[in-house]
Formats: sequence, structure tokens, C-alpha cells
Amino acid sequence: ASPLHPSPPCPPPEGITALPEETPLTLNIEGEIDDDSLREFINEFHEHLHNIEQGVLVLEENPTDADTLDTVFRAFHSFKGGAGFLNFIPIGNLAHELESLLEMARTSRLQINSSIINLILKGSDTLKKFIAEMEARLRGEKSGKHISASSIFISCTRV
Repeated sequence: ASPLHPSPPCPPPEGITALPEETPLTLNIEGEIDDDSLREFINEFHEHLHNIEQGVLVLEENPTDADTLDTVFRAFHSFKGGAGFLNFIPIGNLAHELESLLEMARTSRLQINSSIINLILKGSDTLKKFIAEMEARLRGEKSGKHISASSIFISCTRV
């Protein structure tokens, strides 16, 4: 492999799907939702992010804690549901991937380790960027910047 001829991407582990790295993650909310609904969505997402972060702290010490796995899973599930309801496809896709990862851990098909913890944290950080973009739009700032999640998608060396 060289910069001109990179190695083909590694397939994800069995049972885990991954979005193509080149998938653009741009949130388009122009005219799609009123400001009050967007504020409510943002407030709920902040709560879900808090649950994810607190859950990760527990999982670092006790990666098999079923209640915590359920809490983090539900937070991503709620992100996916809210995003689907409001047609925020990039958020829904990202949350779905992370929810699927947590489902595998909940059903003992995947062990939580430092690589998985880092993946969850990177996903959470990317979701924070989407929320920050929404908050900027509410303030009248319309950056429309692309939010990259390519580092989140699972490679052969991570799992």
C-alpha cells in the first residue's frame, strides 16, 4: 500500500455493519423543523450524552455491567429514534451503528474493551458536534460545515 494505491478497507467484524467512510455527514435543518422543536431535541440529546458519558465511566471499570450497558444502549437508541422522527439522517445512521455495537455487548457477542470504549467516546463526540451545529443554527450562525465520523467506523485493528 502507498498513498497512491491505498490498501482496500478492512471489512467490519461479522455482525457489525459500518457506513462507508466517504458518507458525508452534513446536517440539513433549513426549513425542516421549527426552533422550539429543535430546542427540545437539543435538550433531550444533552441528557442522552450525559448518560453515555457516565455509562462509559462505569464500563471502563466494569465492562460487563448489564444495567450500564442497557443505559448506554438506550441513549443511542433514543438518539436514533429522535433523529429518525426529525429526519436527521446522519445522526440516525451514526447512532444506529453505535446502538448495534452496544447490542452486541448486551448479548455477549462482543466484549467491551478500551478500543470499544474509545469508539463509543468518538461517537459521542461526533454527536456533540451535530448538537453544536444545531445550536449555532438557532443563534443564526449557518456554517453548514461537514462533520466527519470516518474515525468512528470500525476497522480490523479495533475489534
